[in-house]
Amino acid sequence: MVEAVHISEPVAPVLIAENDQVTATALEAAVLASSPFLTCLVVRDFAALQAQLLRQPHSALLLGQGLAGMPSCEAGIAFAQGRCPQTPVLLVGRGADGMDSDQAVAMGACGFAATDLGAGPLLDELRKALAECSDLLAHLSPRSGHHAIKLEDLSNAQRRVLDQLIQGKTNRDIADSLCLSEATIKSHLYAIYRIIGVKNRSQLIVKIGVPA
Repeated sequence: MVEAVHISEPVAPVLIAENDQVTATALEAAVLASSPFLTCLVVRDFAALQAQLLRQPHSALLLGQGLAGMPSCEAGIAFAQGRCPQTPVLLVGRGADGMDSDQAVAMGACGFAATDLGAGPLLDELRKALAECSDLLAHLSPRSGHHAIKLEDLSNAQRRVLDQLIQGKTNRDIADSLCLSEATIKSHLYAIYRIIGVKNRSQLIVKIGVPA
């Protein structure tokens, strides 16, 4: 599935290849926060990534190191560079998993952005990758994405609840899906609101850019 963001200027979109919906949302927020002229396409697995790379040019590729169906990071980077040699590839994932920029560069990427270190470092690495594309860099605003969504303070349980909420599920639906009580779901939601800096579900949806 490919999700399109409204195109406000004829700049090739940034392609985000990430199967974790919460992480993809944070990456998308960082890209969109960096400039009002940038747009994103999100794909959830390697097959969709391959199809999208064959379909149109992209300003940059943010490649999730755990992308579903991808044989390896090296394979994903090699395919992207073989098909679109001018497109900078930034490997993204959890720094806690042991990946770093040196390893990513050795694989052929232009760097690595840790999604568990906060919005500021993520945007900095994103800007380094996009610096290889001067036409796109001209549309970036200096360090404008520090208000993008942070995920590092969310527990695994909170991330699962947020993922369900993004899908438009009610508290009861989320409770049934995760085999938890509604009271527990409400407790997780209050914690999520506090961490992300909102007061209710409506504000959360607006902040993360998901249609209500």
